[in-house]
Formats: sequence, structure tokens, C-alpha cells
Amino acid sequence: MSLKNQVEAILFAVGKGIEIDELAKLCNSNFGDVRNALNSLEEDYKKRDCALMITGGEKIWKLNVREKYLNLVRNIIVETELSVPSMETLALISYKQPALQSDIIKHRSVGAYDHIKELVDQGFIIRKKSGRSYELRLTPRFFEYFDVDDQRIKDMFENFKKEEESIKQSEEEVAELEEERKKDSKQAKLIEEEKVKESEKTYVEQMAEIDEELEGV
Repeated sequence: MSLKNQVEAILFAVGKGIEIDELAKLCNSNFGDVRNALNSLEEDYKKRDCALMITGGEKIWKLNVREKYLNLVRNIIVETELSVPSMETLALISYKQPALQSDIIKHRSVGAYDHIKELVDQGFIIRKKSGRSYELRLTPRFFEYFDVDDQRIKDMFENFKKEEESIKQSEEEVAELEEERKKDSKQAKLIEEEKVKESEKTYVEQMAEIDEELEGV
């Protein structure tokens, strides 16, 4: 049995992503030979007119169903190698890419650090230093795995972008109204303070007049 056939059989059997090192152990082979077998399998599946494809990154590879056939199997798929929170973080990165890690953390909380690490380890994104943060970008593995291209990603999020812009505009309008309210409140407070000062001045003057009258009696 050829190494390529062994690798293909294991990918089919596990039904999820598996690391190259683990494949090498199961096949009694080495990392380099298994990696070559995976690359060869990937090319074979690209040439085939079938419902399956092989995708992988630096560490993890998987035999996957092409997107156009997902509706047929979605109801029987119970899990993927990515957690739901990681998938949500990946969706946000897809929408904003290139995205700053600091922005993703701001939207997804500190738990996104673990999501980003998982996504990098599985080859869906790359991370590059950018100032005090990191720039996050999708990898070719992402587009192959989900069987989409960059233009389709943009089209998918087009309505969401319009909604986000509308929300942002509303937030800016609310902020302006709040600022105006603060200014009006401050002005009203100053006017009230002036009234109090004027009342105190009038009271002092009246008391002085009374004192003068009493002294003249």
C-alpha cells in the first residue's frame, strides 16, 4: 500500500483535521514524506470532479466536503475542528481583513487571543507584527477550505458593511446630541449660579439697608 493511499485512508477515517506528525506516526513514516504525500493528494483532488477536497496548512490537514455539497451533509455533521467561538472570530477577521489583532480583541474580548492562536496553528490566518499590535490576514488555506474567493467574501459582507456604517452614523449622532446636552446643562448651571449670586447680593444689600435704618433709630 502506497504512503499516499495510507494518508488518504486516515484522512477519510478521522473525519476532522489531523496534524502531519500524527499522520507520520500512524503511517510509520516521517514528516517530509507525509507532507509530500499530502501535497500530491491535494493536487489529485483539485483535478478530480468530485465532492471532496483536501486542505491543509503548516500543521493540520483535512479531507473536506466542497461548499456546494455542504447542504447535503450539514445536518449530519456534528462538529468541526474549529470551535464555534473561533469560527465567529474567523468570520470577523474575514470581514475586516486585513485586521488588527487589537481591534479583534476589542470586539471579541480577551478570549479571542486563544481563537487567533488556534486559527494560526490550523493555517487559516497569518499574523504579522504591525506597530504595537499584529496584522491578521486570511491564508490560501482559508479560501480553499471554505471554497470561496476574495470577491465573494466582499459580496457576502456588503450588506453587513452598510448596516455597520448606519450604526456608526447613529452612534455619532447620539454622541453629538449628548455633547450638546452637556453643553446646555453646563450653560443652565452657570445661569443658575448667576441667579444665586444675584439673590445673595440682593439679600446682602437689603440687610445692609436694614442695619442702617436700625442705626438711625
